[in-house]
Amino acid sequence: MTSTPVPEPVKAARRILTAVLAADPVAEDAIAIREALDVLVDVHPPYPPLGLEDDPTEPDVGIPAALHQLGQAIDAATDIPALCRYGEAIVLLRRAPSAHPPAGAS
Repeated sequence: MTSTPVPEPVKAARRILTAVLAADPVAEDAIAIREALDVLVDVHPPYPPLGLEDDPTEPDVGIPAALHQLGQAIDAATDIPALCRYGEAIVLLRRAPSAHPPAGAS
């Protein structure tokens, strides 16, 4: 079985989401993240390892950052199945409470 190369935005999104899971997020976030990772692994197996530099408390690591990376993956998608899976992962992640920071938060 041949696998396609994993685009950099997808790698980044998976690493971010894995880091957030490792930080024990609220249940709703964890469910959305797990579902999104399952969708992404259907396109590009397996999960990448968690990097030591990933810290889910940093502003550039979290569900909003993963959503941004998946948006870039959609822009670069070269086939319909990948495009659909990235879009599905975005929809799943948007259900998570932390995907929507409170008003006034930066």
